[in-house]
Amino acid sequence: METSIPHSIKEVLDAVGISYTNITEDVVAGQSVFQIVTDDKVFLGGVSGDIIRALDHLIKRIVEQRGLPRVNFVVDVNVNNPVNVLYSE
Repeated sequence: METSIPHSIKEVLDAVGISYTNITEDVVAGQSVFQIVTDDKVFLGGVSGDIIRALDHLIKRIVEQRGLPRVNFVVDVNVNNPVNVLYSE
């Protein structure tokens, strides 16, 4: 069984049925950022990023439980083609 942070992210996304096109890793200010690239608009829901924060927390607990090396990382989402909704009165 592969045990890496990107693999753990993929497992969770697959388990909950969220589609993604890629998972990239970047380093910003010494912290690894795992960017989920997706067209799935589920991440646009929630209040102030609650879904993304919950996913980040879940991935960190899984990585911790699997005994992977301690890495300071964050999970983020880049939703392709977000729909902008304009309200008018």
